[in-house]
Amino acid sequence: MKEYFHPYYDRPKLKTFLILIIIAVTATNCNNLPMKETGKNTITAEEILGNPKYQAISYGGFRHKSRQIEPTLAELREDMKILNAMGIKVLRTYN
Repeated sequence: MKEYFHPYYDRPKLKTFLILIIIAVTATNCNNLPMKETGKNTITAEEILGNPKYQAISYGGFRHKSRQIEPTLAELREDMKILNAMGIKVLRTYN
């Protein structure tokens, strides 16, 4: 007996097939799109590391001996203002 496509019972198969086709077409076409210029200046890690213009510091926002007391947003903002006044441009964060 020959099997025929039934529009109601074969919907999951059809839906999966169409999704796979859309993914395949999208994936192949995305590689051909030109890169959009953002107008932002980019800088590499190589240009930052060892450059005296980019002072760096390791930073943790916790002020108490216990980490159960998390810093408030106001405390974090105050820290960022202090670091900015010190000329710090790069932060390494940890918790």
